[in-house]
Amino acid sequence: MAALCLVAASTGPASAAAPQPVVQGNRIIDSVTGAAFVPRGVNFPSFEYACQQGWGYSNLGASETSSMATAAETAAAMAAWKINTVRIPLNQDCWLGDDGLPFTDLTRKGFGVTLTSIGYRVAVIEFVEALNDQGIVAVPDLHWSSPDGILSDGLRVMADNRSDDFWTSVAASFKTHPSVMFDLFNEPHSRWSDAGGRWAFQLSWECWKSGGCQGPVENDKTPLPTSAGSTFTTMGMKELVAAVRVTGAKQPIILGGRDYANDLGGWLGHRPDDDQLIAGFHNYVDQNCDNPTCWSTEIAPVASEVPVITGEIGQRTCDVGTTSHMNSYMRWADNRSIGYLAWAWWPANNGDCSNFAMLSNQDGTPNAPVGTAFRDHLLYVNSHPTTGTPDNPGPDPDPVGPDPVDKTKRRDARLVIANARFRHGMLTFKVKSKTKATGKVKVRVFVRSDRGATSSESSEAKLRSGSAVFGFKVRSDYRPTRIIARYPGTQKFKADSAVRRIR
Repeated sequence: MAALCLVAASTGPASAAAPQPVVQGNRIIDSVTGAAFVPRGVNFPSFEYACQQGWGYSNLGASETSSMATAAETAAAMAAWKINTVRIPLNQDCWLGDDGLPFTDLTRKGFGVTLTSIGYRVAVIEFVEALNDQGIVAVPDLHWSSPDGILSDGLRVMADNRSDDFWTSVAASFKTHPSVMFDLFNEPHSRWSDAGGRWAFQLSWECWKSGGCQGPVENDKTPLPTSAGSTFTTMGMKELVAAVRVTGAKQPIILGGRDYANDLGGWLGHRPDDDQLIAGFHNYVDQNCDNPTCWSTEIAPVASEVPVITGEIGQRTCDVGTTSHMNSYMRWADNRSIGYLAWAWWPANNGDCSNFAMLSNQDGTPNAPVGTAFRDHLLYVNSHPTTGTPDNPGPDPDPVGPDPVDKTKRRDARLVIANARFRHGMLTFKVKSKTKATGKVKVRVFVRSDRGATSSESSEAKLRSGSAVFGFKVRSDYRPTRIIARYPGTQKFKADSAVRRIR
């Protein structure tokens, strides 16, 4: 029952044009200039899935279509946006050459080339060096992984018994590249089994650090079985850090927090012993920590002791407020010299608004409004640098490119969440528009167990006379913590949102 119902040899060091980041206290410093370095840029997905699907190593150059940009062209387009950091999701099996990967599908669009692990490593290294040549720091990221005998075809809950080999190999390949940082595991998380009505895996901070827990072998998109299924023994961040350092690689290391890297609550108390660590935070709409109150109470305290990088931030063009979440967070982060990397540098898929596309074309043309707003913001902060630090936040920079909804003459919806009651396991509340707006409103309810596990559920209803009533059944061992209501707007009313915390 759910909680809620309803390695190849390096070809040489990086270019001197690229920053060479090192951790110094709670800041990242360019060791060449001594100036503070704030990573701002994008994620470049495809190295994690193209090699598993069999049509190429990535979206670069000669893969399944000749229309794709080369590594050099892509790096140059990124530099034109004033991007200074690019995160590169990787596939563990494709790098190691395990479990039949990279797979080669010679039937797809006549690619006609056999993919190999050596070829994969070379392709990754070439892209890293193309970025460095454009003055951009590269961040290899272990994105897709799996234990022995299981295909790396998606995101797992935590690293496995081959992840240390992966990082020893990757770190050895890049230890002479000072313009590189390492992101050791993408989005550690717990797994709830809807079919079994149970937690199949709950990631504790101790397991995050030291491993040794039993996680489900299924990736995060595969439903879990009703009863206990196959598991693997997880590997913790401490061992992954050691796997990097044993090679002699000295670059900064990023460790993403729990709850898909959205929770940094226990990060400081469980970080491994290393003076070049960075806390990795991911930030999307509808995650637990997706608002300024949480950023200031949970993220800022971490940033006061160690650097924080927002390894992923994104907003779909179909999200309420269009670019409001992304713009709000970037201004908050700029205030504290906290870096952020947008998901993702890829084009929109036939007008699909859901894939967080920053591009409308591989040549670097931004996808409006999200990609345009992000590019314009990078250009703005590059010419208007902020002086704020995690210890002494500066004034909010002027917003760049206000959301299109703000330019309209539509009426304010003035959304509120009222009459919230939690009795006998039932949460009821009303979403009201003070101006009696019409249309549908979507709500998401977040709950937390006594053991700290979290879950959420969403629903939507039509506003009638400006209000809608909601009811959620909550499991006995959980309590509701927060309600978010989002109104997409109409021709007569602006988009709006409301948040209600439940103590």
